[in-house]
Amino acid sequence: MIELLLLIQSMVWFVHPHYVSTSELNYNPDEDIFEISISLTSHDFEDALKKQFKAAVDLGPKGDSASMNEMVEHYVERFFQVRLDGNNFGLDYLGYELDKDKVNVYLQSEVISFMPVDIHIENRLLFEEFAEQQNIVRFEYNQLKKSARLTRSQPIMHIHLESVNQK
Repeated sequence: MIELLLLIQSMVWFVHPHYVSTSELNYNPDEDIFEISISLTSHDFEDALKKQFKAAVDLGPKGDSASMNEMVEHYVERFFQVRLDGNNFGLDYLGYELDKDKVNVYLQSEVISFMPVDIHIENRLLFEEFAEQQNIVRFEYNQLKKSARLTRSQPIMHIHLESVNQK
């Protein structure tokens, strides 16, 4: 009987959907920019784009590259933001690529002309579509490494850099 219950529990876990994205923000000191990559499950991201833009979506090679890039750029711009010392910070969209069942989106920041004290990373990607969505954010600035699991109720990661900038 115990074996049957364990089997059923493992089957439920296996078929239960998991909604997770990962974002990496790495500071490039040679160029004074943040390089950002975001990885999302492709079918979940396509569903979000379809709902958001009320249009057919195909991020694969058969899709219209120009219109797909435009949709991805606008969606990410709306739901992924970085603020330095309380001010929105410009992110340049570089493009996306489909990698099996994942979509990787690439961004980079404007040149950072000052050393920020506070950084807020807001990642609301896919929260409108999936209540269980979790967005893992990994941040690296010089020797500082931080990570956070963002959820619909807690979509912002706060990083205080004052002690790092004094080194």
